[in-house]
Amino acid sequence: AVCPKGSRIEVELIDLETGQAMPGFTRKDCQPITGDSHAHAVRWGKQSLPKKTKTPFQIRFHLIKGNESPRLYAFEFRAASPQTTTQP
Repeated sequence: AVCPKGSRIEVELIDLETGQAMPGFTRKDCQPITGDSHAHAVRWGKQSLPKKTKTPFQIRFHLIKGNESPRLYAFEFRAASPQTTTQP
């Protein structure tokens, strides 16, 4: 993702059955992506992608414009590395 000055990307998980953001995984809970990187880790508070969810979900990206629009080129699911894992 590329986020020019003042822009950001917020991510939320949407429950397919209700069409609503999953509690704890809303865009307001998300730590926004700012700056440029090929490997941003998305977090909602201290949480990352739910590991044991049986509920199918969609991912919704909100691209908020600053001086320029942010750009999202791709995304992937990846197991958390020890450096990014949050201890309970």
